[in-house]
Amino acid sequence: MATENPWRDEFERDGEQQVFDNTKQGAIYNDPRKHRAAIDWLGDTARERRDREEKTLWYSRATFWAAIAGVGAGLIFGLGGILVTLLH
Repeated sequence: MATENPWRDEFERDGEQQVFDNTKQGAIYNDPRKHRAAIDWLGDTARERRDREEKTLWYSRATFWAAIAGVGAGLIFGLGGILVTLLH
């Protein structure tokens, strides 16, 4: 496990696509431990990306519904103000 951290640093430098391509070719990571570490790292980065995308989607939906609620409240209070002005 002690040798995994330098490998993870190397994977970070290379980037996700390069590491993926290297694991597909197999010959680049000829040490089975490094190959396994690369696959684990790819899984970790995929999970992190998926979590980030889910949070972004949640915030986008929350913002959308907050905007809809704001427009609805504006219409209700605006029409109420017009009615009060006309009936007064």
